[in-house]
Amino acid sequence: MAHPVYFLSYPYLTDVVRSVIREREYPFSIGIKELKIGDPVTVVEQLDRDESVQVIITVRGHARFVSGLKRTAAILLDVSGDDLLHAFRQVKPETKEIVMMRYGRIFEEYTSFDHLFPFRIHHDTYRDEREAVQKIKGWLEKGIRTFVGTSAVCNEARRLGAQAIFLYSKKSIAKAFERAAGIIQLARKDREKLERINAIIQNASNAILAVDPQGRVERLNRHALRLLGKTERELCGQPIRSFLPDLAWEHLLSEGESVENALTQVDGTHLILNMVPIRVDGQNLGGVITFQETSKVSDAETKIRRELHRKGLVAKYRFSDIIHRSKVMKHWLRRAQIYAETDATVLIQGETGTGKELIAQSIHNHSDRRNQPFVAVNCSALPESLLESELFGYEDGAFTGAKKGGKRGLFELAHRGTLFLDEIGELSPNLQARLLRALQEREIMRIGGDSIIPVDVRIIAATNKDLRGLVEEGFFREDLYYRLNMLFLHLPPLRERREDIPLITESLLKRQGIATSESRKIARELTRFLSGYSWKGNVRELENVVHRIAVLYQHAGENFPHLFRELLEELVESDSGGFGPSKASSRLSDELKKAERANIMRALREAGGNKAMAARKLGVSRTTLWRKLRSFEEDG
Repeated sequence: MAHPVYFLSYPYLTDVVRSVIREREYPFSIGIKELKIGDPVTVVEQLDRDESVQVIITVRGHARFVSGLKRTAAILLDVSGDDLLHAFRQVKPETKEIVMMRYGRIFEEYTSFDHLFPFRIHHDTYRDEREAVQKIKGWLEKGIRTFVGTSAVCNEARRLGAQAIFLYSKKSIAKAFERAAGIIQLARKDREKLERINAIIQNASNAILAVDPQGRVERLNRHALRLLGKTERELCGQPIRSFLPDLAWEHLLSEGESVENALTQVDGTHLILNMVPIRVDGQNLGGVITFQETSKVSDAETKIRRELHRKGLVAKYRFSDIIHRSKVMKHWLRRAQIYAETDATVLIQGETGTGKELIAQSIHNHSDRRNQPFVAVNCSALPESLLESELFGYEDGAFTGAKKGGKRGLFELAHRGTLFLDEIGELSPNLQARLLRALQEREIMRIGGDSIIPVDVRIIAATNKDLRGLVEEGFFREDLYYRLNMLFLHLPPLRERREDIPLITESLLKRQGIATSESRKIARELTRFLSGYSWKGNVRELENVVHRIAVLYQHAGENFPHLFRELLEELVESDSGGFGPSKASSRLSDELKKAERANIMRALREAGGNKAMAARKLGVSRTTLWRKLRSFEEDG
């Protein structure tokens, strides 16, 4: 059985140690080995080699045995004041003189207290058991018959018929075991910490290598072994310059300098290397080197960018998601698909709500960049200074409030992918100049930075303005306009492709959970009633209208037809654009108003003129009922 703690004892002391072990519970097992003064140190050496042994406890007489321990902690059991008092209390009252014998040296630290006791104390020492026997006989010849000491003294004194008082108490031994428990606990924590550190090192994505102050390898992880193509036995203890000759290790250690992103080569493999020296109180303790293949860095960068945009900034739509049957939309979508197969910049022009970003995402997903990031930004949504930092990023400390460590801009995040610049016509002259340079040079510089960052980004820009007109008026750079307008797409407004409205409406209603038959019926009525509606908000406005219809359908019950017509009427009334209702829809509106008036008057008759009850029957609020009645009065 393995014992974390061993007590190196001698015969008389062993009984006291076992008594302490029996009386107390310890969270570890304790082994006991008895040694005699002068025994060889082989026993201690064997225990020191045993990795299960963590602490060795022994008396001062065995101190030289444990002085050469290389791995195991040692606790020397020395005589305390409590031990002396415990021993002196056992001296018989009639005793006038005693001898206190100790191995090696006398108790000089306690001699100044001798006068406090009712007997005279003679201090003596011995170097081995033979000398102890001779000295005890000498004291007996002088008439002194009480001896205080360790095992050798007590054994011989008792054999010669004298009073023998053992010097070590249970209390001192128990304290030694408590110290051993503390050492074991600390050792366990150190092991746990070491295991965690080792797990971190071994599972790190980079190759890690630690060296001592002389530049010799001390520890390395499996990634380092793989990259260097050697075994741990081949590398440990070897000078770092033997396989990294380009690294001026000695100079770096002496100067305490770090190395960041240095390029080196090992057996034809290109590596990116970082080195950090370890210094404590100005003393050189070696250092840590991390390195990885340059190809892995590039792959990781791409993966990070892709992962960032997978969380929300990705192209979700494809050409198949664009619902249409109009010739005009078919024309522009065919052209967009052709453009997607190139890598040129695209300018999309269209009114608000026509689906410019949806087309941009479809182009991205139809291109060779489909597996790379798609990053979108609305140029009109941010002030100039903030938009500049978002587009180009910034370095640490570039301005007050800058994020520590700096920040990547959208150009960097869109590397190898697509950057969609919505509302491009809102860019300030300063940002127009920076964007032009980025498009021309395919490189950017962060705010506050001094290094050029190459970027591979396809630009898709969109605007709801006449960009050519802005150029002529001097509000937009002509050179930037031609850079953006390499390929042009026009998205027609919804009023120019009315045949698409039923399909879009039906699809949106189905998405809201409404059955196909009902979706078609509602879509037909909406299209017929709003045949002349201008749809200033285009598809986005249609989506809002359909959402309101779906809410009414799902919650109004039997009153839905009435509320649906009311909603359509409100849309016609609110439409102040140049595309008002047609004659057919106006006639339908008049008929609906007549039917609505008759329905309201019937509800009032059934409710006996109680407007609140009539409103409940109709499924409308009292306010709506009052408004309808007033409109009837105004119409006569």
